[in-house]
Amino acid sequence: MNPHRVVDEVKLHHEYSIYTFGGLKILRDGVDLSAEMPAKVGALTAYLACEPGCHPRNDLCDLLWGGRRLTSGATNLRVALTTIRRLVGSTITIARYVVCIAPETALWMDARQLQAAVAPLLPGRDSGDVLSRQAVQQIERVLALYRGDFLQGIALANAPHFEAWVKYQQAKFRTLIYRACAALSNHYWAVGDYGSGIEAAQRWTVIDPLDDRAQRTLMQLYAEADRMQDALQSYGRYQDLLRDVLQIAPSRDMQLLHRSLLRLSGSPDAAAREAMPASINLGARRQAPRHHLETV
Repeated sequence: MNPHRVVDEVKLHHEYSIYTFGGLKILRDGVDLSAEMPAKVGALTAYLACEPGCHPRNDLCDLLWGGRRLTSGATNLRVALTTIRRLVGSTITIARYVVCIAPETALWMDARQLQAAVAPLLPGRDSGDVLSRQAVQQIERVLALYRGDFLQGIALANAPHFEAWVKYQQAKFRTLIYRACAALSNHYWAVGDYGSGIEAAQRWTVIDPLDDRAQRTLMQLYAEADRMQDALQSYGRYQDLLRDVLQIAPSRDMQLLHRSLLRLSGSPDAAAREAMPASINLGARRQAPRHHLETV
């Protein structure tokens, strides 16, 4: 007998959507099923949708019912799969030894959308500072989907492997969001749209408030937009945050930038601008877009 013989197939149509940022929400025709879905059933649905391919039943038992006897875990998995079939109805293939969602399934998931949009910005793909209009619009759309960490607030009993997987996914998506905000900041700076650049840099600092590069970029964009007081206030907040959380002072580059901004705010003439170090010269980016904002 073929161990992968399919014993059941259930179709999930395109009207199903899974939102994983800031919690977990599973919609069918716009109706939220989360309230009637047990926590581990929702977790299993999210895992299968996020991880393409077929998964051995034993692995899924270990993922969600770690530390339980094999027979108990297998029983729990059968119950969970029955509930998924009833509530979600995805194109899920349930075989004797494996469970999977087919790659061609018409299933929308925010995590997939984010990864597809931001993946081209990963290291090794040199797209320059200026992005295409389509890329900017796509990144802006997926950033709007990010309302918190991946599966934020989802806590399962006796599932240490699932908890480890969630933590890995959270770190991965934080990195993707970080890169997206950095790329948008670079793009808007390069094209002179400082207002949009400030918004992107602000989102960047929310993702990682202690990141020197994000805070420095925000200050420089404020300065380019002739919002010196906002730039100086941003430095003050960052300085206080570093002192309160890490008990350290801002980096040397940040302190140099701060002193330069103080000079500019008091005497906004060309001489003050020329006195700034080349690495943080605000006007330099207009002539050389890559000169002082590092590419992510």
